[in-house]
Amino acid sequence: MAKLLEELREAKENHSPEMRHFLALERKIQKMEFKYAQREQEFQQLIQQARHNADAEQIQEIEKWKKLAQFKNHELENFRTELDSILDVLRELQRQGVVIPAPSSTRQTISMFTRQL
Repeated sequence: MAKLLEELREAKENHSPEMRHFLALERKIQKMEFKYAQREQEFQQLIQQARHNADAEQIQEIEKWKKLAQFKNHELENFRTELDSILDVLRELQRQGVVIPAPSSTRQTISMFTRQL
């Protein structure tokens, strides 16, 4: 009987208004911690998505510039081919003795090109 009375006294102490208030606060804290963990997880997902999007945009930008560089290299190669063919014609004409009058700056440029070849 004494043991039961002791348990009753403890139960009354545990269910005092202060204890109920404490338990309510404890539940609120647990809810707040749970919400915090959820928000943190959402933030991490948003950060990961933003990084993924940035990586995808960077890859697209790199591909765009690679294509542009390839296009410009192709144009440059075509220009070099045309220039080589013009120089070949000029050399052939020069071998045949044809004199092509040109302004002095053009002569310097042509002679510079022919010396390089």
